[in-house]
Amino acid sequence: PFPAPALVAHADPLATRLDTLLADPALRHASVAVLVRSCETGRVLYARNPDLACVPASNQKLLTAAAALALLGPDFRHATRVRRHGDDLYLVGDGDPTLDMPRLKLLALAARASGIERVRGRVLADPSAFSGPRLGAAWQWDDESFPFSAPFCGVNVDANVQSVEVTPG
Repeated sequence: PFPAPALVAHADPLATRLDTLLADPALRHASVAVLVRSCETGRVLYARNPDLACVPASNQKLLTAAAALALLGPDFRHATRVRRHGDDLYLVGDGDPTLDMPRLKLLALAARASGIERVRGRVLADPSAFSGPRLGAAWQWDDESFPFSAPFCGVNVDANVQSVEVTPG
């Protein structure tokens, strides 16, 4: 008999949209905390459970990437260096997450071009660019076997993921 009430003309469209998204039945058992602030003024534009502590989701990478861009700048490039110490050759890294076998081959060619013809000792990785634990503080122990939980250090090759196939016999 009565039509559904229309949205009030002065209602905040951001709050209305977020409330609609958060009312999704798929979220009924989820813990949700949202705080939206203006970049210009810092004024709170929307808040729902803003003091609820939650484990950050994968979108935390967006904030991390933005912080890295702001601190390191758009022209930052990782540098994995080769150093000789006695008979040994060291790969000294700075945490480059894109280092892979093809790039290691390019490093070997560059070392050769610089005059290193032969390594009599060992080829070692110097992972000391970062100190402290190699796993995230809140990472779950049962996630350690998955590629997304690879430990981090100064020298990471092929995303620190190694595939192993075990067969009988």
